[in-house]
Amino acid sequence: MNEHTGGNDIRIQLMADNDLQQVVQIAEATPELAAYHPYAYWTMRRNAPRLCYVAKGEGVAGYVAGIAPFETQDRALLWQVGVAEDARRKGLARRLIAAFAEGANSMGLSEIAFTIEKDNAASRGLFHSVAAQAGLDLQAASSGETGDFGLGLPSEEIFVLRLR
Repeated sequence: MNEHTGGNDIRIQLMADNDLQQVVQIAEATPELAAYHPYAYWTMRRNAPRLCYVAKGEGVAGYVAGIAPFETQDRALLWQVGVAEDARRKGLARRLIAAFAEGANSMGLSEIAFTIEKDNAASRGLFHSVAAQAGLDLQAASSGETGDFGLGLPSEEIFVLRLR
């Protein structure tokens, strides 16, 4: 899948190098996300291009990025999904996650792992809703939590979404 519009003027398409500055800007403007150097997103895109998408209208309105394989040969890691504040509540995160799942499936992967901070109810609700709507199995991963890496960071719960 390279592009689809989902019924409005914003299309979901593969992330390109010229999208990276706007991806970083969205991450920087979203308190729940850690913003990384454009090179990190470029590396993900080069490693697994079918797992990195942007939502584009006049500019980048959102993005999803991940890597594969992760922990097992049939699992991808959805690293981040972010949507610009003025583009939220329009279903873009759901569409980006769906594109990521389609990309993972096209790579022969059967699972998507992701993490959510314990107090991020919005993300938790989003992923549970995506799983329920698509009839997919969503479970807490047996590996549990990320821990704080000795940095005092909030621990994140690890989840696995089974695609088949």
